[in-house]
Amino acid sequence: MKTKFFKTGLPIMAFLMAIGLAFATTKNATVESALIAGWIHESGICKPVTVNCENTGSNLCTYSPESIQVFQDSTCKRVMYRL
Repeated sequence: MKTKFFKTGLPIMAFLMAIGLAFATTKNATVESALIAGWIHESGICKPVTVNCENTGSNLCTYSPESIQVFQDSTCKRVMYRL
């Protein structure tokens, strides 16, 4: 009786516990902002700058002091957005 329980019951309980714990965990969706490389169009060429912006959003990212628009790549075509 004791060996039958350990051979069948214990693996079943471990399997059910694994399934239950898999549903008990949650995804930690924290996003931290960081300074990234952006590009500004200045004097006819694209120059790299360090900014605190992201790839999506609604407010355009600008670079001070002249409030120049910041882009995502060295072609200065894809805009960046304020955090």
